[in-house]
Amino acid sequence: MNALATKKQHTPKEYLTMERASREKHQFIGGEIFAMAGCSIQHDSISASILIAFGGRLRGGPCQPHTPDMRLYISATGDFVYSDGFIVCRPEFTDAAVDTVTNPCVVVEVLSPSTEKHDREGKFEGYKSIPTLRDYLLFSQDRVFIEHFHREADGSWACRQIQTGQVLRLTALPIEVPAEDLYPWGFAR
Repeated sequence: MNALATKKQHTPKEYLTMERASREKHQFIGGEIFAMAGCSIQHDSISASILIAFGGRLRGGPCQPHTPDMRLYISATGDFVYSDGFIVCRPEFTDAAVDTVTNPCVVVEVLSPSTEKHDREGKFEGYKSIPTLRDYLLFSQDRVFIEHFHREADGSWACRQIQTGQVLRLTALPIEVPAEDLYPWGFAR
């Protein structure tokens, strides 16, 4: 995770009060507040391409993609995190501020050297506890390569690897997207 810890334990209420007044984004993990670092142009372009591809396929339906500006709450851990994007159908929120979603069905992370370990381990463990989550997508920045973790009927998680020439098929929604459509135009393939 590319951030600096404040080292002081905070309550969720303290975090939300500070976060809602802040110009910068912070995550709340294990009672600590972590400042979020910026991202590379490559990372941002991939995130945008993913949201464009999903958004076009979801248009007119009850489900919507959301940007990294919308916060997620993981009730099992009490953590507030930002992903690189997610899809939610009929959103539920933590409170009347309507800025923190509790029920995503798809979560996206674009891997960076500084966040990859946390995205694969800490965040994924928390995300797995969200009952509505069916698909967790990890996108490589170096090549067209997607790790698609999906919840099986028995609650276990399986992983498919999607590369150039293959199609991502979501579990949560009837969406199929060629891998190349999820990466920016002109991306080195």
